[in-house]
Amino acid sequence: MDVSASGRFHDVQAESTWGTLQGVECLRHNGTVEERDNRADPAAVLVTQTGHLFCFHPRDRDIGIWIMASQRYPQGTVAPPLRALAEGFFQNVRFDAVK
Repeated sequence: MDVSASGRFHDVQAESTWGTLQGVECLRHNGTVEERDNRADPAAVLVTQTGHLFCFHPRDRDIGIWIMASQRYPQGTVAPPLRALAEGFFQNVRFDAVK
């Protein structure tokens, strides 16, 4: 389901880039969505930031991984930059031989 079609969610920013992580082909996707009319607090505007990393296994392209980091906070709140937090985690991913 496309959540942006519900009217509650509005895509603010999205960016996808191909690259490598430790020599492995990966797709990075970062996005920001605003949510309005939340049932718990209809007056609030909530911001959700997501960082995704999709990678193919270096020796078996039929195997892949998907890692996602996200944070959600009220609009106007100063939140730590998700991209830096996620990249710190992503850099610790290791690919071992499939047994």
